[in-house]
Amino acid sequence: IMAIKGIIMEHTENEIVETQEITSFNRKKFKENAKAQLKDRKKIPVLALLFSFLITSLIYIPYYLILASTTTGSAVPTESEITKAYGILFPLMLLIVAITSTLNIANLSLHFKIFKSSAKVTFSDFVSSFSLWLKGISAALVKSMYLYFWSMLASLPVLIISLIITSLLPKETSEQLVFTIAQIATFVSYIPCFIILIVKNYQYSQMMNIIADNNSVSSKKALDLSSKITKGYKKDLFILDLSFIGWILLAFVTFGIALLWITPYMSLTKINAYDFLKKSYVEKLKNEQAQEKEEETKTTESSQEKDEE
Repeated sequence: IMAIKGIIMEHTENEIVETQEITSFNRKKFKENAKAQLKDRKKIPVLALLFSFLITSLIYIPYYLILASTTTGSAVPTESEITKAYGILFPLMLLIVAITSTLNIANLSLHFKIFKSSAKVTFSDFVSSFSLWLKGISAALVKSMYLYFWSMLASLPVLIISLIITSLLPKETSEQLVFTIAQIATFVSYIPCFIILIVKNYQYSQMMNIIADNNSVSSKKALDLSSKITKGYKKDLFILDLSFIGWILLAFVTFGIALLWITPYMSLTKINAYDFLKKSYVEKLKNEQAQEKEEETKTTESSQEKDEE
């Protein structure tokens, strides 16, 4: 319990935005709280997202220009294309991952400041969170590695079965048939892979929230805690995401411009959901500890009665 309490930031009552106390996973109340927390404080989150979009665009534009210049259109890449891909595009992609991860954790930290306090936020609050760049990159890499591992594990049985089937085919079997079987097996392997990725993605969905909530938590610890607090709530988190479809469609119609205002609202809603998951898990641990103490007390009393007899 003390380990989990370590990631909970305590605040006095006058520092917290007046929101509804939530005792169950309630999407409506999460959204109402998010609106209350963003009231008269939308300007800085919007500016931070606009800044993030411009920086990301400045990196992606040269990446795609270089990609277009290194592609000749041939099915087999030339030696020159491979050299350019590994010499220029790969380092540039690493830079993109590093910058986008830093911007993501900085924006999320800003949203947490809005969630925790009713005080006005400034753009410097966003900029100061750039110091978490290593935490953001580490969390993104750890999550990606685990998702990749689970996707490979999910598709492996199907691929093994396809290899066994093709090896048992007669030697005179046409190459076209073998190729078709391999294609079917590959397609079928995508199904368990897709399902596992969805489940695991929601299992690890609170990693960034945990790190933004408490910067001292390591990426591995955040992954473990995310797995624990999301247990039994993955379906609720999935439905919460689906409830934003209307807003996503609005963003699509406005060519993404509406995302500048929608993203902080979605982020604060999910932070409210995270806060509920965190508190629910702590309460669960308290109950388990109380039950253990009660059982120990009963055992002690029972042994004392036997000694008296």
